[in-house]
Amino acid sequence: MAFRQLRTQRAGGDWHLGGVTVLQSGPFLTPYQATVDPANTNILTTVGQTRTDQLTNVSLYAPHRNVNQGLNPNAFPYLNLQNSAGIGIGRFGNAPVGGVVGPGSEIFSMSLRKDIALRERTKLELSVEVANVFNHRNYESPNMQVDSGTFGQTPELQTAEGAGPRSLELAGRITF
Repeated sequence: MAFRQLRTQRAGGDWHLGGVTVLQSGPFLTPYQATVDPANTNILTTVGQTRTDQLTNVSLYAPHRNVNQGLNPNAFPYLNLQNSAGIGIGRFGNAPVGGVVGPGSEIFSMSLRKDIALRERTKLELSVEVANVFNHRNYESPNMQVDSGTFGQTPELQTAEGAGPRSLELAGRITF
């Protein structure tokens, strides 16, 4: 009878289930441009970029957001920052710092481990760990350079902290 109880405990006990859930909004981003020096300060030579204008009566985001167009380019004019002769209008763009919220992250990761006692001080641990269990697509931040042909595009997936494509890891470990 004692042998059967020990065998049942080995098969049915010492299971460990764990999980981590990360739900977060996207980063706060600032649109910029590198074509026009609006305040005539030579900022494009020293810094390389400057903020653009942002219209308040136009939606920042594209009406049908996708990886090819997540932001509305009509909300961020930059050619109005100079006159017809190409001279800046004497002020910087009004786009606020962090005024655009990038794509967020939804990450569900799980682990399952079974501990098996082999001897008095020897234990076998078998485990499976899955990052991004539901294989949710978590995109990188969009291109924020408004005078770029790829403005608003987010073709890349995140790779940090298990946010990329689903990954599965099987492991075994003997502790003595």
